[in-house]
Amino acid sequence: MRTTDRILSLVIGLALFALSVLVVVEVIYAAVNNPKPLFLPYAQVAEFFRTHSWSAGWIVTGAVVLALLGLLLLVSEVRRRRPALLAMQSADPQVVAGISRRSIQRVLDAEIGAVPGVGKTSTRVGRRTVRVKAVSWAGAPDNVGPEARERGEAALAGLRLQKPPSLSLTLRSGRDS
Repeated sequence: MRTTDRILSLVIGLALFALSVLVVVEVIYAAVNNPKPLFLPYAQVAEFFRTHSWSAGWIVTGAVVLALLGLLLLVSEVRRRRPALLAMQSADPQVVAGISRRSIQRVLDAEIGAVPGVGKTSTRVGRRTVRVKAVSWAGAPDNVGPEARERGEAALAGLRLQKPPSLSLTLRSGRDS
């Protein structure tokens, strides 16, 4: 959502900046005693709104659509996001340390991927559970599943998280490439 927020704020900001520049140019152009507008046909817009009622169906529909869009944007911004960092234990209560979800993902991918017989791993770090999907190659040792789980749990324990998530490991067998 952060990327969407940044793009949306950039587009809205650029549109408002362009509109403000146009208004300033129009004011300067009108101050030089030019009777017609340069870019913005404000006389036609004002005449349009004088001749049309605010209670017209399409104007009310447009207002409702804009209000719902604004409400949707507001709700999406107020909604609580999952934290980017997970808190780590510290010997000193004055010190606050955290580790990113991506770092946890990399640690677990490296540890579980280093188990003999495990090929590709895919990790997703949630608030309460870390889900690891791994592929074991054909001919892998029988103990590849328990060893991968053991290494993953040891890696999670080694990170010393305040609220360590549980490890969910799904191991499926693949074939030799």
